[in-house]
Amino acid sequence: MLKSYDYNGFIFFSDKESKKTSQISQNPNVAIHFVWLNLDKQIKIEGKAEIINNIDMAKYIFSRKKGSNISEWISLESRVITTRSILEAKFDNMIDKFSNGSLEFPSIWSGYIIKPTLIEFWQGGKDKLHIREEYRVINNSWDMIKL
Repeated sequence: MLKSYDYNGFIFFSDKESKKTSQISQNPNVAIHFVWLNLDKQIKIEGKAEIINNIDMAKYIFSRKKGSNISEWISLESRVITTRSILEAKFDNMIDKFSNGSLEFPSIWSGYIIKPTLIEFWQGGKDKLHIREEYRVINNSWDMIKL
């Protein structure tokens, strides 16, 4: 889930023990793809994923609602659960634990920034005459080509 983007890259957050973060630790070269079928548009982004600094991580975590952060503590991303009631009971326990208002930094989550090296914009065209523009970093600057 993309949370923000700026000139430096695209930021998302994930469980440190998820399949995704395990794969990133083995190979930080990643791609993300956004599709808007009803608009006949797509954007593909390729780049390198890096862990963000703790200051940016804290800004994000503490900007969220308390319940959302508690969910991050208890829900192990992409792991099988036997029943939802167990998850709900864990949530209620964490609500009690953090009832005094202070919420600790969830150690199981981390933030990543994808620093792009390629961005392709695709617009569907009449009779398959699509418009494709690719922006690629070459010698530390962006070059555009039409595909």
